[in-house]
Formats: sequence, C-alpha cells, structure tokens
Amino acid sequence: LTLLGYWFDRHYDSSPWGVLVGAAIGLIGGTYNLIRDALTANRGVPSARSEPIDPQPQAGMKTMSGADADETARRSEAPGAGPADGSGREDGT
Repeated sequence: LTLLGYWFDRHYDSSPWGVLVGAAIGLIGGTYNLIRDALTANRGVPSARSEPIDPQPQAGMKTMSGADADETARRSEAPGAGPADGSGREDGT
C-alpha cells in the first residue's frame, strides 16, 4: 500500500501524506492478519490450564520421600554435581 500512496502523492502532489497513510494501513492490516492467524493456529492446541493438576501420583509410580528427596536436592545444588567422568550416570557406564 505504500507504493499506492507514493503513486497518489506523485499524481496529486500531496507528498508525504499518501505514503504515510499507505504505510499505516499496511501496518495495521499486517498486524491484524498476524494476530488472526496466531489465534487460529492456537485453537487446536490444548491449554496447559485445561486439565487440573492431580496431586496424587499415578498407580505404580515411585515417589521420593524423606532421605531420598533430601539427597536429590543436595546433589542438584552442589557445584559440579554428578560423576567425575561427566557421563551423567552414577554407575560409570
């Protein structure tokens, strides 16, 4: 639309109003289309808030309690936590 505004300015000697109006209409239209497309694409994605959080663990899941949880927290806070070989595994494999 800016080119149409440029043509309008040249034809009717109205510089710079045609270019400014053309650019403004182009920006508004582009922003509108961007938001519309983003909302359309987002409709198929389930919201993270759509399902309530279940505070109970699933059947068969092991939970940490007491000393296990404290040990895990201590390891994650310690600088250089993990095995010395950098493998990320405690058994060294």
